[in-house]
Amino acid sequence: MADYDNQYDHYDMTEVMRQQNQAELELSAKLPIKNHLERLDMTLENLLKDLEDSKKDLQSLRNDVVSLGHLNNDQCSELSRFVMDETLRLAKDFRKLTNIEQDECTYLKQQVNQLTQDRIRLQQNTLVLENRVNETEKDVGFRHMYD
Repeated sequence: MADYDNQYDHYDMTEVMRQQNQAELELSAKLPIKNHLERLDMTLENLLKDLEDSKKDLQSLRNDVVSLGHLNNDQCSELSRFVMDETLRLAKDFRKLTNIEQDECTYLKQQVNQLTQDRIRLQQNTLVLENRVNETEKDVGFRHMYD
């Protein structure tokens, strides 16, 4: 039932609009032709002015888009240069620090090797001295009291 009412409401609205258009046509037909032509000319002039204004606005907007595009490209280029410079600087700093760390590691390895060699020499000297002490004690006839 509601669909049926909606159809008639739509039909009624369409009918009302059709009747209004018919009334306007009848009114315009009653106007003198000269007045009617003048109104059409004024409407046409207004439309042409609006068209020119719209063209100017469109051209202005196009120019704005182009200038914003150039500005955006410049900013992107500047940002890219900054990032590249920072990347290069960080890479140089990293290489420098790596070289320092490698040199320090090499120095420490040399020190460890030197200390290891010194320990081995001391152990060898200790053994040699112990053997000499033992031989001297045998030669002198000293007994180990702590044996």
